[in-house]
Amino acid sequence: MQITLRATGIIREKFPNKQEKIVVMLDEPLSVQQILTDQLGIDVAGLAAIIVNGQCRRRDYLPVDGDVVTLVPPLGGG
Repeated sequence: MQITLRATGIIREKFPNKQEKIVVMLDEPLSVQQILTDQLGIDVAGLAAIIVNGQCRRRDYLPVDGDVVTLVPPLGGG
């Protein structure tokens, strides 16, 4: 199964080579949280939202083949 992960903002710093998107191949279904923590070492506590194919999802969502998962960090500024 192939999942595309897109990073926005500061989350991009945690992707290999600071890429905007990476493709993850999975042999078995894993939740978004499992993919991020177990496969990539990214702490999901630092995310404001997880968007899958344009819809907000929870960390325990199980992506299906072809899903595009966008990771949104907390917004800051002032």
